[in-house]
Amino acid sequence: MARDLHLRRLMEFGDVEWLTAGSALGFLEANGEKVHPASRLLRSLGDVIGGSLIGGCRVRMRPGPIRDLYSAVRSNANVIDDAVDLGSYDLVVADEFWELLLSGRRPGKGVFLTDFVDLSPGLWRMPLRPFIRRLGDAIRRRAVERFDLRVHVGMWGEAGGFWHPGQLVTDAAVASGGSGGPVVVNVGGTRAGCGMAAGLGPELRARGVDFTVIGPCGEFTGNPARILSGASAVITLAGYSSLVEVALLRKPAVVVPIRGHFEHAENARAFSGRSGYRVVPCSDGRAQAEALLEVMGEEPDPPPVVDSSEEIARAMRELA
Repeated sequence: MARDLHLRRLMEFGDVEWLTAGSALGFLEANGEKVHPASRLLRSLGDVIGGSLIGGCRVRMRPGPIRDLYSAVRSNANVIDDAVDLGSYDLVVADEFWELLLSGRRPGKGVFLTDFVDLSPGLWRMPLRPFIRRLGDAIRRRAVERFDLRVHVGMWGEAGGFWHPGQLVTDAAVASGGSGGPVVVNVGGTRAGCGMAAGLGPELRARGVDFTVIGPCGEFTGNPARILSGASAVITLAGYSSLVEVALLRKPAVVVPIRGHFEHAENARAFSGRSGYRVVPCSDGRAQAEALLEVMGEEPDPPPVVDSSEEIARAMRELA
């Protein structure tokens, strides 16, 4: 959501109304954004993922959690069908809004944003790989059918029918600031990383590290830029926006992928073996703390990140 808010600040050509749920809703309201009333009827996919699909620092690929996620997506698609007139908008921008791929309604003009265009079937257990490959094909095909412009902003992967200009960044990623502030433990936008933060805290305190936790189980703020830009280092889950931030801010970082999370695995790979960065398992707080002390003494050499936010905003204006 933070990347979408940054993009919205570049869209001075139009009024924006948001449709979202969960912690993203609170984040937008903290920033004074206009939110569609149907947002309060939607189930938070982040809460489902963080509470059912992910547990103990690993993805649980079992029928129950998968059924919970599909049920939430299907329920939200029904809410959209009943309560949102997509055709009344000059442009609908869907950032991984999977519900619009299932909804019976279609936008008049639409843009689909995503930071991954492949489900990395090679990273899944063998019995699941054919299904995951077909699912990825179906998602890409539906996006091409329903949206006029498909924008891939990720750090890895390519797909036909998707424009890949570079990355979509956040306010924090382009914030000015120094260093020397507390280490930031960034758990992202869901509660999936709260267990990691809880286990890491005692290890950091034992080493005399001054730190702050941001996210749903720490300091929840509509303006994380002021905290991240001054951080001396970052320990973060391997989510897309968090890694774009540490790359552009050139912060030393410990990257913490959730086991079995294909997107985290691919994102983390871009930082592996680079000066100023370590990739450490989510469940090992001691190793994360030790890695932090190492990277804080190194010059960060982040992977290349191209801020294409203004280019994407111009393309959207032309479409609208």
